[in-house]
Amino acid sequence: MPFRAAICSLFIAFTNTSVQAEVHLERSQLWDRARLIAPGQRVFSLQTSYQETSNHFSADGTVAPLGQNYARQLTWDQLLQSESAQGRADLRAYMRRRGVSESDVAATADYTVTRQEVALEINWAFGLTRNWMIGMRLPLTHRTTRVRESVEMTPTLLSGVQATSGADLSGHVRQLAQSQLSNSGYDRVPAEKQSWDWGDISLLNQESLLQARRWQVSLQELVRFPTAQSPSIADYIQTNNDEGQVDIGATVLADYQTSRWMVGTRFGYVMQLPDTTRMRTALNSSQSDTANPSVRRDLGDWVWGAIGTDIKVARHWNVNFEHAFLSKARDSYSGDSLSGTEYAHLADNSDQQLQQSQVGIQYRIGGSGQRDGVVNRWSTSVDYTYPWTGRNAADDSKTTLEITSHF
Repeated sequence: MPFRAAICSLFIAFTNTSVQAEVHLERSQLWDRARLIAPGQRVFSLQTSYQETSNHFSADGTVAPLGQNYARQLTWDQLLQSESAQGRADLRAYMRRRGVSESDVAATADYTVTRQEVALEINWAFGLTRNWMIGMRLPLTHRTTRVRESVEMTPTLLSGVQATSGADLSGHVRQLAQSQLSNSGYDRVPAEKQSWDWGDISLLNQESLLQARRWQVSLQELVRFPTAQSPSIADYIQTNNDEGQVDIGATVLADYQTSRWMVGTRFGYVMQLPDTTRMRTALNSSQSDTANPSVRRDLGDWVWGAIGTDIKVARHWNVNFEHAFLSKARDSYSGDSLSGTEYAHLADNSDQQLQQSQVGIQYRIGGSGQRDGVVNRWSTSVDYTYPWTGRNAADDSKTTLEITSHF
């Protein structure tokens, strides 16, 4: 029985993958407060963070392996379709003897994905007037992705393979899987991949709306430019943070300040403008696997908010707590090569929700001087962020270190 040939079709449907893009909440001591810096004041901060994850919140909110999105199944019907007329007859006879139906699963392929991210972010701000400051954010991330592949044949299929070949062909099936990926236009999935990735650069503008004895209210505008490199369509295991297009956002910040503590809120909206990108459009094994150079995409807009407190516990020490939420709408895709309904699968599980909490501590290094209204001081802060619940979002805690200089 030609089971070895039938196994060759195991990974024909590899291209049926949704984009799985994610947005992340950005936080910086420089841009998280309603109070503006003084005219002529310059502030520079260097922020670094570390994340490691192998799980994520799935579409139903449960925690699932990060590689679950890439798992594939082979049915007995797919095996039949890959065979010659005589092979199908032999295979059907074998299926009848074993009581197997065409819709039963014959084999599965799974990937265990672990991702480490060390992010570096430069923040800069300049006080133009008493009620106006401008600045920018430049992100850079070093990513390490480790992948472990496993192929599992059902006992019914495995017994047929062993009866034909006299050996366990799991290793051979794995090689065929990699070969099928290559034939479909994908690079071979490496056991480990490292890369330095520029993110989208953001320009920020913040104006004061209200200044009272204890209250500060500001409006912050954001324009994010597509300086990030789009993921390669030759990578089967991808990372996408909803970058590569122009974003426009606005955030309202309000702080209530007393002598030793402050309560602050932030509520924002980010509009992701439509653009055109190059991506795969094949849906299943019956279609040719092509890269469409002009897929029109409209990534979902998202709203977010946060409420937190900052408490002065000593002359140089502050502690802070914050809880934040994020909600992103579903993406949409269209193009000329396929009908609109055939692009719908690209947006599967592209909506997103996230609830997370953060705790941190800040230390002001030495004393601070002042010259012509400009403060000269250094401070450092360490934050720990934990995600509580979400949908289609990474289930990973994050540790952040930020050093800020006022000059």
